[in-house]
Amino acid sequence: MKNKVKTNDLVYFLSAVLGIAAIFLLLAPGITKSITVAGHTTSDSTSGFALMFGTGDGAKFNVMMFIALVCSIVGVVGVILSFVLKNKKIGKFIAFVGFIAAGVLYFMFRAFYPMCMENGKQVIATAEALGFKFKLGAGAIVAGVLSLFVRTWNCRVRVYEEIILISAVYRQ
Repeated sequence: MKNKVKTNDLVYFLSAVLGIAAIFLLLAPGITKSITVAGHTTSDSTSGFALMFGTGDGAKFNVMMFIALVCSIVGVVGVILSFVLKNKKIGKFIAFVGFIAAGVLYFMFRAFYPMCMENGKQVIATAEALGFKFKLGAGAIVAGVLSLFVRTWNCRVRVYEEIILISAVYRQ
């Protein structure tokens, strides 16, 4: 039983660390813009935080991208609560909802990108007609994967602990 408690503590700690890493990955590119002219490709990227809070190039605060950040923070708080509280179900549920929502929202950064600017859909449509390509950036992809991985990892560790417990019972 003592080994199970140490494993849970380690899993909760690592989950919180990975959740925080997902938040810091918003400093990496959230959207990558590229265009090919005369056989040469030029690309530019904007960080997740710059997309959320607006940049000097006319972008404004984006609520949906900010909700992704809030969901990541809620997931980390849920992990910490499940580590601290006696009733771990509340913290696990909060972490589950927070990380799943954050993971999905990180992967939707490309869909939320037009909301960053005035007449965003027309601007994006015009830019795409001129040959620009807008892709999800590496930071948003890795943050989404980490958020979903943290949640899946916690579930797998729980199943693994149950298998160990059942095998220990059968050995006796």
